Amino acid sequence: MKNAKWWMPFALVLSILAYNPHHTFASSSTETAYKDVMIVYNNATGKQQILKLASSIKNNFDLLNIVQGDFSAKNLELLKQSPDIKVVEKKTEPLETNSTSLKGIMPLTNMRLLGVQNAWNRNLTGKGVKVAIFDTGVANIPALANVKKYSFVDDDPATPEDESSSLDTDGHGTAVAGIIAGQVSKLIADGYLVGLAPDVQLYSVKVFEPTGAKVETILKAVEWSIENNIDIINMSLGTEQDDPILYQAIKKASLAGITMVAAAGNEGKSSVDYPAKYSEVIAVSAIDNNKKLWRKSNTGSQVEYAAPGVDIYTMSSTRPFVQMTGTSISAPHVTGIIALLKQQYPTYTPGKLRSVIRNYTIDLGSTGRDSLYGYGILNTAIASPANVSKLSTLNITKTSATLHYEMAQNAVVPVEKYQIAVTGEKTITTTHTNYVLRSLKQGTTYHARVTAISTLGKEATGKTIKFTTAKDSESKIYVSKNKEKINSIIKKINQRKKLSLKYEFLPLYTVYSDLSASQKKAVKKYRYRLHLTAISTTAKSKYEKATNLSNMKKKRYTTIIFKKPIKASALKTNHIYVNDSGKNRTSFKLAKSKNGKTIKLSTKKSLAPGKYVIFIDRKGLKTLKGNAYKNSLAVKFTVK
Repeated sequence: MKNAKWWMPFALVLSILAYNPHHTFASSSTETAYKDVMIVYNNATGKQQILKLASSIKNNFDLLNIVQGDFSAKNLELLKQSPDIKVVEKKTEPLETNSTSLKGIMPLTNMRLLGVQNAWNRNLTGKGVKVAIFDTGVANIPALANVKKYSFVDDDPATPEDESSSLDTDGHGTAVAGIIAGQVSKLIADGYLVGLAPDVQLYSVKVFEPTGAKVETILKAVEWSIENNIDIINMSLGTEQDDPILYQAIKKASLAGITMVAAAGNEGKSSVDYPAKYSEVIAVSAIDNNKKLWRKSNTGSQVEYAAPGVDIYTMSSTRPFVQMTGTSISAPHVTGIIALLKQQYPTYTPGKLRSVIRNYTIDLGSTGRDSLYGYGILNTAIASPANVSKLSTLNITKTSATLHYEMAQNAVVPVEKYQIAVTGEKTITTTHTNYVLRSLKQGTTYHARVTAISTLGKEATGKTIKFTTAKDSESKIYVSKNKEKINSIIKKINQRKKLSLKYEFLPLYTVYSDLSASQKKAVKKYRYRLHLTAISTTAKSKYEKATNLSNMKKKRYTTIIFKKPIKASALKTNHIYVNDSGKNRTSFKLAKSKNGKTIKLSTKKSLAPGKYVIFIDRKGLKTLKGNAYKNSLAVKFTVK
């Protein structure tokens, strides 16, 4: 099979340019010209600058913010200096496909290594998922009759062949397509030749000519994929050189919601090829059927997964089947598994999908991610661990809380660690079953999610608990916020000045327990001056009683009973004040009995937690016999 290459004709040439009336600057007849330059612009202004300074325009990739054309050296330099231009590229390097055909017959085990039967048993076959392969085209064979074929390659009129045909004359694209979406075909050794996700909507996007693939062809394919809402792109190709223009297209595709997979390369280097090296792309190395790294597979920190790529049976355009080796063959294995999981999680973004496929990984090589195998080999049959049990919160304070959780004994899937995610807090990972959350905000409700993680990195669904941190009482908060006001009132008491009962004395009396010792002494002194009688659930009076003081949150009313009946007409509403933790309340209504023995104070509003005082001023209050009432009355209750 021929080795297709991606080449980009950015050669530097000399030419004579005629004056173009559409350009602001005319090119000199002896000036160096750059042909097929790729320029990435930041905004509409940048695009207009390119169109204005170009000698000619070849391609305009609007979705990618890229223009391809010819430019004079002078005008190209002007564009480079513009803040509206992002990248100017005059020369790029070729990419090559990453397959190697080998001889020999091996059992068909690659699909079983990925546990694909487990996905099929759960009716995950890639249905509804759109996958595009950028490759050499796909042949017209029965096992790939479900593939829709497109070509962005131009025909070369100097050759008898029609290079623009979407059909595969190389075999590489057909092989890749067979691994992803081949229909059930031949029975080989102990298994059938079939793709991982035979029900995907597979699109063959031909980008390779016999001599290579031009960058504008790749860009057209990316733009087409974005316009057609492709879910996954497989790129079994690569180059050693970084390419800013290619990277711009890759970033646009990722932002458009496309998950991309690419081959690591076949040179046996400790460096991954591009585009697999880009962070937006999943890089795949090759392993054999014993899960050992293929000796020619490229490696590096960007490798995300390893997949079968040695002596793999797949579809052929000229024979019943073909056996192939290389990271080009590994990449579509990962693409196929992702297609199955995309069917299971159809709304997941590329980032979230990349996270969830980690749950289906068997670690290979060094523990954790390494430069040879990445996270390991994907396998849809891996089971998740059970959720934690007995999840609870202990020792909740104003700024901290302890999470406690346990795992069931003899768990089927061993658990190695726990991930804890708390509302508004940084997610942490721990091996402990008690974890203290610190630096929390008082009086705040939090949701804590604890997720068990197996030794293979598989995550449970997670279990959530809700808790609220403690906070200072409303009384303490009032005292803290009104220090200056309180000191001013205390000063008036010590100077034997008269206080406003409603706005000065009562707020301090209500928060009495949270005042300082000297402040309490002053308030107590003023209380005696008022001849104040206080009753509560614990303080009793032989002259007055009050009902429901321990159940005011539910009842929302109290009946005050007088031993000496009062003259009802003498008791005015404006002589009764209600205060909650330093704040006056006006929602209570007064009802008086005709015989003067009782009054009822009630509210329709719910009572917030706090310390309450109902104050009845003795001023003007008389008994039925016409005698002045000697004492003011304070009815105290607490709502929790």
